[in-house]
Amino acid sequence: MGNNSSVTTQAVLKKVEDSPDYEEPQPLRKKPFTSSSSDIHRIQHSKVTRRRSRSLSGDRRGTSANSSVTRSNRRLKNKNKAMKMTRQQWLAKERRAAERKAELFAAVIRGDEETVSRLLENSLIDVNTTDSNHLTALHYAAMHARPNLIRLLIQHGADVDAYDTKGGFAPIHWVVINSRPGMSEEERVDECLVELVKGGCNVNSKDFNQATPLHFAARTDNKAVVDSLMRLGADPNDTDMLGRTCASVAKSAETKILIIKLADLRARAIYHVLEIPNN
Repeated sequence: MGNNSSVTTQAVLKKVEDSPDYEEPQPLRKKPFTSSSSDIHRIQHSKVTRRRSRSLSGDRRGTSANSSVTRSNRRLKNKNKAMKMTRQQWLAKERRAAERKAELFAAVIRGDEETVSRLLENSLIDVNTTDSNHLTALHYAAMHARPNLIRLLIQHGADVDAYDTKGGFAPIHWVVINSRPGMSEEERVDECLVELVKGGCNVNSKDFNQATPLHFAARTDNKAVVDSLMRLGADPNDTDMLGRTCASVAKSAETKILIIKLADLRARAIYHVLEIPNN
């Protein structure tokens, strides 16, 4: 069945080709492109527009990059300026602090209560500020036997047990170290000791060698100071780093006897206080 159909089709095609009206089919040809002047103008305009667009885009990118660099430079310049101002402000602050510290110490040494009071009451300086040897204003007041300034400094929060780095001395050590037997300031020295003890200082404070103020008074044979310290509660049995008591380092036999006598009187007083009365 299939073979007969194929034969019939071929016969029909042959018959058509043999017909006098039959024309051989021509191959398809691509129509050549012809452009009008308007088309050419449109294409050229499009190219120019694209070039201009690329140029403008590049300019914008360049302008944007330049603006970014300018802003970055401006920020960096402002930052450097701020850092410079901050450093200048810090230096100025440190300079003012050093000037006020020197002013405070000088006022304490010469006994200028008005200047000391002004600096402290206006909070212009820390009352416990120190010098290179860790000496405070209270140390200097103690060195120069200034009882009124000791009281004033303590009222403003001075540390009564602050230690320096010269020998581990507290202010009470300096009162004793700078006092001498028979000096005209004996009364002031006693007032200084009283003010420090009233302010809460440790009367048995020890230096780097474990020596107490009573050790120093005994070594210099300063009987008035020995008496003051003993009355204020100094312990005559305290030992230094070599195991020596105040009596054992006393310069003279009189001072040693005084220490022993005062210690005995204290012991008797304590005994009488603690003694239970007989019924």
